[in-house]
Amino acid sequence: MKSLLTEWNLALLAIVFVSWQNYVQCFAIGQAWEFILADREDALGSRCAFYSNYYCFSNYWTNYEHSKRRATVQDFQEFMPLVVQMYRSINWFSLHNIDYPNGGCCDFQNFVYATRAHPYGISPHSFINVVTNFTVAGKNLQFVKARFHPFFCLNVITTLAYGNGGSQLLVEGGSPAAQFMLPPNILEPYHTLIISRRALEVALTFDWFKQNVMCKAQPWICRMNNYSSL
Repeated sequence: MKSLLTEWNLALLAIVFVSWQNYVQCFAIGQAWEFILADREDALGSRCAFYSNYYCFSNYWTNYEHSKRRATVQDFQEFMPLVVQMYRSINWFSLHNIDYPNGGCCDFQNFVYATRAHPYGISPHSFINVVTNFTVAGKNLQFVKARFHPFFCLNVITTLAYGNGGSQLLVEGGSPAAQFMLPPNILEPYHTLIISRRALEVALTFDWFKQNVMCKAQPWICRMNNYSSL
């Protein structure tokens, strides 16, 4: 595991986790799931768009102990084949160059497990259950990251995070005076969803995101009704 972590370029890690650093400190006890939208004019979004026209699941975060189980080195050996088997099915593609030759897996996914789950008593199998838990309960809109598009005069949303730890929605980037839109390639052709800042939480619920974005990329998600949860 040591060799894996020392492989990471800290500057690039800062890019990947910048959104977390801006709002994690405001969280009460909870957990959250972060998604990068396939925005071809955004640094991370364009990397995501290489793998999907819609979105990439990018991160999971928690800040409380989930169990009293004793973590072992074998956990990482067990986690690797599990993530190799399922990462494509939930668009969990690594956006880091180190994973590009392997189809977007699996050093980054191992890093997320090692830093965001393993220290909190989450076993490999339990973590797979967590990241494939697409039930609506406990997934409020927590974080929105956007960039201002001068042609549209709108804030294009690049990142969304859903969870149950934050007391209020945090918005990063874009123009304070502009309304919001999803990247043009996300919705059906000739359809644009314009959202005011005050309506973000109402319009972009996890149920809406799942039905209109996730299930276009992975239809099986909407066909399944029950998911294991931690």
